[in-house]
Amino acid sequence: MFGRWVKFGKDKTGATIVYHACDLTDFKSTKQVRDSILKSLPPIAGVANGAMVLRDASVVQMTFSQLSNVLRPKVESTLNLDRLFATKRGSLDWFVGFSSIVGTTGNPGQAPYSAGNVLLKTLTRQRRARGLPGSTINIEEVKQDYHKRHLGLLAHTHLGFSR
Repeated sequence: MFGRWVKFGKDKTGATIVYHACDLTDFKSTKQVRDSILKSLPPIAGVANGAMVLRDASVVQMTFSQLSNVLRPKVESTLNLDRLFATKRGSLDWFVGFSSIVGTTGNPGQAPYSAGNVLLKTLTRQRRARGLPGSTINIEEVKQDYHKRHLGLLAHTHLGFSR
């Protein structure tokens, strides 16, 4: 799926495109990838966080495990990326979080997903108040099994784009 994009990036723009596997909910793992990138590639220009898990359930019937499984990826990845890129020294050009209008309007059965998006939007506003880049992009409705059909594009988070 990414083959043409990678080829275009390398051939037409001279971009350096490298993939790293990482659990962004684990600070140590995320820091190791960031440090590896900083040692071997040009400075990181920006990060895009698209962490997302959808498991609709009524709040009344939701277990703590269901709540945590949906909330944890969005919240912990956002907090870890902010922590790693929270200084103006070596600052990013951009910090983007993929969010949803559900973080503003709510949606039946999606309370933890909504809460995770609220945190993401709040943190990006705080970043801007600290003089750091921070933006959110609301993605549209994600259809059933969309992430499976598209290789997990929205279900995975990407760290690092070099300048």
